[in-house]
Amino acid sequence: MIDLHCHILPGIDDGARDLADTLDMLEAARHDAIKVIVCTSHFSPDADSAYDEAFDEVQELARRDGIKVCSGMEYDSAAFGEVNFSRVRRLAGTDYILVDFRSNTSPEAVRLAVYKLNVHGLQPVAAHPERLFYDDLPRMVKLLDKLGVKLQINARSITGGYGRRTRKAAFWLLMHGACHLVANDAHRKDGFRMCEARHLLSLFFPDEYVRLVFDENPAALVAGQPLNSFRTAPTLRQRIGVWFFTRFGKCSKRHKKEA
Repeated sequence: MIDLHCHILPGIDDGARDLADTLDMLEAARHDAIKVIVCTSHFSPDADSAYDEAFDEVQELARRDGIKVCSGMEYDSAAFGEVNFSRVRRLAGTDYILVDFRSNTSPEAVRLAVYKLNVHGLQPVAAHPERLFYDDLPRMVKLLDKLGVKLQINARSITGGYGRRTRKAAFWLLMHGACHLVANDAHRKDGFRMCEARHLLSLFFPDEYVRLVFDENPAALVAGQPLNSFRTAPTLRQRIGVWFFTRFGKCSKRHKKEA
């Protein structure tokens, strides 16, 4: 699988603290069936300056584990004033860019942020909206869809690693066909949950939907191609199964690092 959101570069942000953490994360990624990792450190001027050296070092280490790494960054929409859009780190060198819109971002601010990106030929991918817009999820998802923003759900949200509230929001997105991509957003070795999340989704959703969000759309993204949506309405059986699971299903162990 392709993991489009990972904080594996050492000493760049709140992800891997050093090379030991990075090596542990590479091993965990291999066990999670990850073949390609996009290194999406949180953007800051300092992180951007240190990125290339860290990326080159990790690229060699990853090659030994049979993993390909690609460049990218995660950008906070509230900090776009610090970003030079002519030299942003696009996901795998494509026109896609990973954006954290933050939970307190107003609809007007979202529109402005997307406009700024589009002016520079960039296609935003919203990182983990299920963790951000609990109380206004339908309205914000409708807005993001209208603006052409693609949505990436965290695997740990599906497994319950952030708690029931976030898992419920993640499954709401999935039930409404609003999810385009699933990624780990791992900050430590225990953050690789895509195999577990994939198994859970296979219990409730058609195989073609599972393949779309775990395989086909991630491959399309790194190739710079358009992403597809799954718009087939869920059956009554699926709706009942998801309702029971999101309310009574066991959550995976919460992680100390939930950045």
